[in-house]
Amino acid sequence: MQAKLLRVLQDGRVVRIGGYRPVQVDVQIIAAANQDLMQEVENGGFREDLYYRLNVIHIKLPPLRDRKEDIPFLVRCFIETNHAESPVRDVGEEVLRIFLAYDWPGNVRQLYNILERMIILADGRALTRDLIPDEIARNAENSVYAAFDTKKIDTLALASAKYVNNVLLELNGNVKRTAENLRVSRATVYRILKNAGYDMPPDRGRKNAGGAKSNG
Repeated sequence: MQAKLLRVLQDGRVVRIGGYRPVQVDVQIIAAANQDLMQEVENGGFREDLYYRLNVIHIKLPPLRDRKEDIPFLVRCFIETNHAESPVRDVGEEVLRIFLAYDWPGNVRQLYNILERMIILADGRALTRDLIPDEIARNAENSVYAAFDTKKIDTLALASAKYVNNVLLELNGNVKRTAENLRVSRATVYRILKNAGYDMPPDRGRKNAGGAKSNG
């Protein structure tokens, strides 16, 4: 299959299954792997010529366990984007503590699957500890992170606001670009920051619009 894919990339032509005539194609390839492909090349498991043919722009996304500060914002985005009609609008501190303690071998997809299950089973406005699957809760509580003081963990709203504010500062206060990068509306950016007590700059859509400042 690697040889066939390489041939398509080099020639820009494919032959349909059951066909015999090459068909010209004009496509862009986005490839993803959960292994170190360079190591696979060295081990003989991946073709070197195909690796360099695909590796035009390389984006390395760290696993969720290495960027746990993203978890509160990912939780909020999932709830607001996929369950806007659900009454669930908050997450208990104990739930966040367990989420931050767990290593998420299935990365963001696993997190979203767990949230989907919890929201379906929820009987109120908040996700609570009893909704977390036992295997995840036990694993998290046995980890070294279980010793964290939950009082030091930001609320979901504050953690989300800090994350949004950091993105806003990186983009020089441009609310439009911030919303586009976070894949939310500008109104959502304003609301998250305002509810957490951040002062918002006017959204002029300019590169040097300035950053957000906290009242706290």
